[in-house]
Amino acid sequence: MEGHDLCAQDYLPILLPSRRPMVEHRLSLGIRETMTTGHRRLNGVRARVLHSRTGRAVLAIGGATVLAQIIAIAAAPILTRLFSPEDYGAFFIVNSLSLSLSAGFAMRLELAIPLPPDDEDARNLVVLGTVSIAALLLGLVTVCFIWSDAIASALALHGQPWIVLFVGPLAASAAIYAVLSSVAVRERRYSAIAKRQLVVATATAVLQLGVGLIDPGVSGLIITTFVGQLLGAASLCVGSPLMARGFTTTRAQLLRALRRYKNFPLLLAP
Repeated sequence: MEGHDLCAQDYLPILLPSRRPMVEHRLSLGIRETMTTGHRRLNGVRARVLHSRTGRAVLAIGGATVLAQIIAIAAAPILTRLFSPEDYGAFFIVNSLSLSLSAGFAMRLELAIPLPPDDEDARNLVVLGTVSIAALLLGLVTVCFIWSDAIASALALHGQPWIVLFVGPLAASAAIYAVLSSVAVRERRYSAIAKRQLVVATATAVLQLGVGLIDPGVSGLIITTFVGQLLGAASLCVGSPLMARGFTTTRAQLLRALRRYKNFPLLLAP
């Protein structure tokens, strides 16, 4: 045994015969006690997670995200046979550009919505974000309409300049989606956020399958994505106390809220 590290089991053969059963019994008791303690701790952690609102929220959102991914993966083999690689290429270019632009459509004020102690400031932030989205949508659509050929050429969308007109609506729908998600976070409606993910994934997959069977093309991919995001945003409005109260506000209140949370657009805007 020289040169080896000995454990308790290695000593058993050299123990006196009268002491071996006692040692084996103590070893088995120690192993059993360790396993029992581990199970108790695991059950304690599990109970705290299940009885904690934050824990349930994490599980709900995580489960919904997994189910949404499963839906998208299940629909992918059929969609790739309905739409051509060229359609998907153009769609991914437009969708990626719109997602990049959507980050600044609400001036990053959606990140401040969960913070105000009273609902009045939160409503003002929602209004400011929505006004910003509308203004930037109008400006982007105008730019894309005037210089559609140049933008399409720069994005390698040759022969399809009209596709760039969808960049603005897609970016706006994604920004509205983000604003209403922040409202749901403020109200701690985590189940609504989980349902929203399932609504978007299911609606987009079903609409794309339907459009693909009727008239496949890049416009179908873009429009169904746009409609899916709007349906997800609409699902967040259902049951929202903040959205149900209306948005009666004044210009002075909006300016006060903007001054109070000016660091969000100044420091976080892309």
